[in-house]
Amino acid sequence: MAFVSVNVTLSGATQLSATRTPCEQIIIHNPTGNAAIRVGDSGVSATEGIPVAANATLTLGSFIGGKVDLTEVYLHGTDAEVVRVAYVPF
Repeated sequence: MAFVSVNVTLSGATQLSATRTPCEQIIIHNPTGNAAIRVGDSGVSATEGIPVAANATLTLGSFIGGKVDLTEVYLHGTDAEVVRVAYVPF
């Protein structure tokens, strides 16, 4: 099982991946200098979703006996800002 790290450039409600990628764990880091972001499903917006401040990290999982797919997780924040995402594929 490989650990994968990618940068995601925000543009409105941004899907983490358009390709089905089941994961055991997802780590989302909003770097210093960015505005706060929101993490949620396809309905995420400037007022909906879990807020993540600049220089903060949100960990989803470990999903023991289950998994979440990157296609089901969306970020919302300031267009063109870059968020770091790491995950462990299932």
